[in-house]
Amino acid sequence: MAKVAEDELEETKVKLAITVKNARDALKTGKMILAKELYEKSSIIAGSIGDKDAKLRYKQKAEELGARKPKRKVMNEGILRKNIAELMQKAEKAIQKRKFAITKDHYEAISELFILLGEDDAANEFLEKANSLRRLI
Repeated sequence: MAKVAEDELEETKVKLAITVKNARDALKTGKMILAKELYEKSSIIAGSIGDKDAKLRYKQKAEELGARKPKRKVMNEGILRKNIAELMQKAEKAIQKRKFAITKDHYEAISELFILLGEDDAANEFLEKANSLRRLI
């Protein structure tokens, strides 16, 4: 990410704060893969606003999380996709019942599964959906 323009600096700082908060929340709830991705994203954003200390700190945190061994074996692709489909159905039912916190949790879990599959665009899409719901809650 290139250095941000002066007129976008405040907006980028807010984006950094939200990303770091989401990373911490993911870490608290045991979503290590999602937390690692978010800390990596935070490092990039911090670099774009010229905060070298934060960039290094978030990069190191992401590396620490990447070095941890997963608690369980990674499932094969078919099982992951089945789990994604089930979580999507649960999220749809929860949102119809206006249970936004539950829907947010499902979207975060879906995002983490897409990260395991290496599908970053899909992971980001569901993370954005979760963030939108977080603002409603």
